[in-house]
Amino acid sequence: MMSALWFSRVGVLVLATSLDFLIGDPWGWPHPVQVMGKVIHWGMAGILRLNLSAWGERVSGALLGLVVVVG
Repeated sequence: MMSALWFSRVGVLVLATSLDFLIGDPWGWPHPVQVMGKVIHWGMAGILRLNLSAWGERVSGALLGLVVVVG
């Protein structure tokens, strides 16, 4: 029983690694983390341009974080 479980885990790992190697992320497409970084950069530039108070910046930053996470 234990060896069958071990082989199934190894099989899933080998299959997943093989698929990632074969398909992977296309070279011309931006990585999702790059897109998130650009959204954060643009959002922070907009927030800082508004000259908000410290509390306003904190609330705006929290909303920006929510937008990035929720999408």
